[in-house]
Amino acid sequence: METSRTLVFLVQLSLYLGIVLCAGEGEVCVLIRDCKSAWTLSREELVERICDYEDGRYPKIWCQVPCISPDYEKGVCTLAEKCESFNNYLRISDRNDYENRNYLRKFVCDPISTRSKHYICCQSKPLKGVHRTATPPTTPVHAIDKYNEQCGIGKDQYKVVQGKIAELGEHPWAALLQYQSRGRMSFKCGGTLINRRYVLTAGHCINDREGKLINVVLGEHNTTSPIDCHYNACAPRPKVVAIEKITQHPGWVSGSPQFYDDIALLRLAEDVEYSDYIRPICLPTIRSQLPDLSTKLSVVGWGRTESESPNDIKRIGTIYRQTNSKCMKTIPIPLRNTQICVGGGTVDSCKGDSGGPLMRSTTTPDDTTIWHLVGVVSLGYDNPCGSVGKPGIYTSVSEYLDWIRQTMY
Repeated sequence: METSRTLVFLVQLSLYLGIVLCAGEGEVCVLIRDCKSAWTLSREELVERICDYEDGRYPKIWCQVPCISPDYEKGVCTLAEKCESFNNYLRISDRNDYENRNYLRKFVCDPISTRSKHYICCQSKPLKGVHRTATPPTTPVHAIDKYNEQCGIGKDQYKVVQGKIAELGEHPWAALLQYQSRGRMSFKCGGTLINRRYVLTAGHCINDREGKLINVVLGEHNTTSPIDCHYNACAPRPKVVAIEKITQHPGWVSGSPQFYDDIALLRLAEDVEYSDYIRPICLPTIRSQLPDLSTKLSVVGWGRTESESPNDIKRIGTIYRQTNSKCMKTIPIPLRNTQICVGGGTVDSCKGDSGGPLMRSTTTPDDTTIWHLVGVVSLGYDNPCGSVGKPGIYTSVSEYLDWIRQTMY
């Protein structure tokens, strides 16, 4: 405790005196806990690398953030303009080619603690390009999702307005879970499409009390309308896909008040075809990093929770992260680093569904908006999702990347 107080004091003193180093090659400003190499540094070395601090208490340092590129090469998350291999490829490639643009978008790593839109996973070897036959590594943990092409691409006109009705095709990864009970079908939870065969949801959504979970519905907009139209454009009928296998995280304990390891994977009975209305979201590319407190986060869904009357039409909303320590002053349960505290104040954190996505957007060097999955709607204060004035708790997806990929492969 004394060491922590001393470090915070030194951080604040260094910032007050203006003793802040510039970033080195391939370095980003992240929380100390998110920098693996920080544990090998002395206290003096840590202070020399201070770049900022969060919430007046939590120091950030310049740190190299490792990543795995779409070419299955080890790299470092760095500014695109400083990455030699990336820029060499840009000079010889056709950036107007659709497949090539998708290939380049996958290099965006966007360290969550920065606001720059130009960070990519920089590998030392030349980029292989779109016509490559890359061999995945033998360890599935770092494998790039072979199904996850064109991930995170939504409608270009998306603007964040709290509680607004989503446009047709907006956030096409949002899924509804369909349950059967006493011969009747109903929606009780949401989920997120992460590739052609898998949907991510909350562990507490796999609950016999809600009925038997049998289907995932994709491409839905208005649950009361068989076909959704806007002006002269109509979306195809929603895709109803049977669930082949359900895998809850082994740490999930039904009935536990803490909702630890509240995450589950649903394997679909068939691959789904991508369209403007059905598309996967991108998984995080960097482990164990949380969004800045000032970063806008979004939720999407139909309000399918156990504490609210559901909406018929898909809606979206904007919320912000709180530190877990601040959150625990409101929510009387101990939080782990696998949980994210979001919302509070006048923001309603229940716009999404239980099991639905908490998301953030990034912008690629070619100004394309890409969405990444940050969390899974888990619980709130005195109810499973949260309420106005109370923060909600989300399962941090980046903490479960190993489990997700090991389960899928």
